[in-house]
Amino acid sequence: MILFQFCNKDDHESTPDPTPPSGLTKTISGLIFSQGGNPLSGAEVRINGVQTTSDSEGIFRIKDAPLSDGINYLRVSKAGYFDNGKSFHPAQGGEMSLSVTLNPRQLAGTINAGAGGEVTDGDGLKVTLNPNSIADGYQGEVRIYTNYVDPTTVEGFLEIPGLQAVSAANESGVLRSFGMGQIELEDANGNPLNMAAGATAELSIPVPVSLTGIAEPTIPLWFFDEDQGLWIEEGQASLSGNAYVGEVAHFTWWNADLFECGYVQSIKLTCGGEPLANVTVKFQYEGMTVPAGIATTNSEGYVSQAVPCNEAMEIFAIDPGISQESLSIGVFETGSTQEPLIDLSDICPPYTTVEGSAVNGQGNAVTNGYVYLRIGSYQTAPVFFDAQGAFEISAYDLSGNAESAQIVAWDLENFITVDGPEIPLNNASNVLAQPIIIAGETAQPEGLIYVGCDNDVFYCLDAETGEEVWSYQTGGEVRGGASLYYDNKVYFGSRDGNFYCLNAADGSVIWSKDVGNSSTGFNAPIESEGVIYFSSNSSDGLHAVNAETGDLLWFFNAMGDVGSSPVAGPDVVYSGQSSGAMRAIDKDSGNEVWEYAAGSSIGSHPC
Repeated sequence: MILFQFCNKDDHESTPDPTPPSGLTKTISGLIFSQGGNPLSGAEVRINGVQTTSDSEGIFRIKDAPLSDGINYLRVSKAGYFDNGKSFHPAQGGEMSLSVTLNPRQLAGTINAGAGGEVTDGDGLKVTLNPNSIADGYQGEVRIYTNYVDPTTVEGFLEIPGLQAVSAANESGVLRSFGMGQIELEDANGNPLNMAAGATAELSIPVPVSLTGIAEPTIPLWFFDEDQGLWIEEGQASLSGNAYVGEVAHFTWWNADLFECGYVQSIKLTCGGEPLANVTVKFQYEGMTVPAGIATTNSEGYVSQAVPCNEAMEIFAIDPGISQESLSIGVFETGSTQEPLIDLSDICPPYTTVEGSAVNGQGNAVTNGYVYLRIGSYQTAPVFFDAQGAFEISAYDLSGNAESAQIVAWDLENFITVDGPEIPLNNASNVLAQPIIIAGETAQPEGLIYVGCDNDVFYCLDAETGEEVWSYQTGGEVRGGASLYYDNKVYFGSRDGNFYCLNAADGSVIWSKDVGNSSTGFNAPIESEGVIYFSSNSSDGLHAVNAETGDLLWFFNAMGDVGSSPVAGPDVVYSGQSSGAMRAIDKDSGNEVWEYAAGSSIGSHPC
């Protein structure tokens, strides 16, 4: 199978998430990685109209996500990366865990739209455009971004959104991979480009060396439909040398794969009667390097996975991020239709299970947080604390030579992390005698610098070294007054029209408010008694919002630009306007107390 991606960002951004028909809800958590298995912070994660962002560990969680009882698609995006996601079926019982890898957008080369031409990246992926083939008669520079993926490696296979497909004959099944690529076209200003009506582009994708001996002469082409989470057949590709070559007429994920019978199977993995919980597993055709699917078991050991018909499937426990280590843990035979449940018992890689709890420095249960286990460079999926601060988590030694696992615990209420005790890999359940204490100073008071930039990015830097701690991409210049730090959060406005509240430790979005036109930038916000007051030179007034939730308490209409930051007294907020009015506004009601006409625009900050 060869996968091509021509991402059309305009289409992606304008297409709403479908509304699931079943009324089913589940909590979904997991990990977002960049290539090489590095946790990716600040990625936007969306499913069926609900969204969140990944934290500094690449971890996300969406409580009670609305789902279809059939296939669902989790969408992930971040500036500088190709959009990606994961198709999945809700597993029986328990919180679900998913992992998604985003690929960086790498410029392979440029072509003049009027003249046409070809671009080949370092991996041999080639794009050929005919002259005058771009929509709207565009004749300028075409920038081509590519990423080649080898699906015979686990690292490559982790980047695929799924393998379920619908053929041209409207038959449901699964695909078998022979290679893939991701491609995006932009103009010189970064705007996405589309093919003209009736025009096509030629794609050439290398076939992995281990598959060249079994590659078919011709193979169907498929594009990925994000709304359905499925591949749809459209056209075909031919084998030319060691690459598949085909014509496509629109920009999306493209894929040249073998189609075969498949179905969705519920599978439970256990070890000694206990569930293999929160372990990422790879389903692979026995005796071949080609995977058929990757999933993470839930807290009860269940996965719901699309599998090919009548095949011997080998299961490997894998690292969801680094993906170089794997451990074979069993083989099973598929049928031709779904069975009620396949129970794979006594699949026991070297493991440890830990039961415990977490408290803060005052001895109170930490209920908003999580733990994960680290074995060398391998990090397990997160397990979140329950209402009593308790947790149970397992880790599996994929290398076969580790002796222990390190507990890492996070308090998300105060944005503090600690390393807990080392736990032996003793193939047993270990109960902590004492709770893990997550206490200490928060990140901000000791040496972090926050600053916005005209490149649309808000940065957090280490004040001593200048190294980037995290960054957040907005949709407009972050220009105007200073940002505000308060209660482990940082507040600022962007020319994209939004006022943001971010987690000061990891840059994840806590809330944001769309205030409309802010073309001249925001003034510096202030805080008083748990309320944030802010204005912009274009929003014609002063906003008062709850610092924790972003809920609007009141808006004072200044009937003109607000040229300076406000300042708060005990009962009123003082604000200067470009109209020359200096006003005192009641903090509780938002009503004007008095006004002084200065006679000319007020741009300085009162004190």
